[in-house]
Amino acid sequence: MRYIYNIKRDDAKSSLIITELVRRTEDENDVLGVQDYPAALMEKAVMEGASAVTLAFRNEKFFPPAKTAAAISEKIISLYGDKRSETDELNVEEITAPPIEPKRYEAKPAPEEGDSDGETDYIDDEFGDDALLEADDLDDEPVNLKVQDEDLADDFSDDI
Repeated sequence: MRYIYNIKRDDAKSSLIITELVRRTEDENDVLGVQDYPAALMEKAVMEGASAVTLAFRNEKFFPPAKTAAAISEKIISLYGDKRSETDELNVEEITAPPIEPKRYEAKPAPEEGDSDGETDYIDDEFGDDALLEADDLDDEPVNLKVQDEDLADDFSDDI
């Protein structure tokens, strides 16, 4: 897919409008989203530099990749910078996004009872069957803990 970013300075509304489009065919574009920013925000960001401009326009709904964001920042700087562009609308060149191929995994059957692949054998070797606690092994009596710090002991005793 090819993406196009249309960047427009709207002096009448005192805003910057970024339109994200995807090119389906040579003659057909679909709008993915439109972002509207206050001109004052962009003018301030332009004075601080390209990275500030990028931070100013990126948000949850519009977060282009780094190279695309850098190109958009350059266009915004040309619209609002010292050498302010005469035109009020610029396009970032089309960016071809590589197709995302889904990863394919092969399902493996679960081991049958008694089969072992050796990965969990160490558990039985280290602890043995005798190390497992049964419900009968646990006492129902409360355990008293002694707190070393007297200040903390007072805090705990107040809560009880």
